[in-house]
Amino acid sequence: MNSDRVSSLSFWVVSVAFLYASLHMPLGQPKEPGPGFMPFILGLIMVSISGGLSLKALIRPEVASSKLIEKGSILRVALLVVGLVIYCILLPWVGFFVLTFLFEIVFLKLFGVPKWRTILVVAIAVTFGAILIFETWLHVPFPKGVWWPR
Repeated sequence: MNSDRVSSLSFWVVSVAFLYASLHMPLGQPKEPGPGFMPFILGLIMVSISGGLSLKALIRPEVASSKLIEKGSILRVALLVVGLVIYCILLPWVGFFVLTFLFEIVFLKLFGVPKWRTILVVAIAVTFGAILIFETWLHVPFPKGVWWPR
């Protein structure tokens, strides 16, 4: 069994376990989600992604990459981790809106998205999507930063 099959099936098992565990928390209603709502949705997404990866690895194993680690991938992962630490440190001062937008721009460019138009559209969509889901729908306030009117 090749490494793609093992890793995708392992991810699927973890995803199913995560989804099962989320069912033990109250889901609530769409207008008033309970504490298990987001873990349940995340579990569904994880099961879907891992199931697709597992099917791909089982049906077309020849598509699997011959290299275990691509050149420069360790550096990109390290930069992402450092960037997330910096993001967490700056979040209370800069605020969610501005920092998330800038974070998306920097890391999309760093990870090789060539077109600025694509980068800006994705950064705006991620930022406003998070605002729509969390602040508007779930009523979870984000840090506004020091210059945002309170």
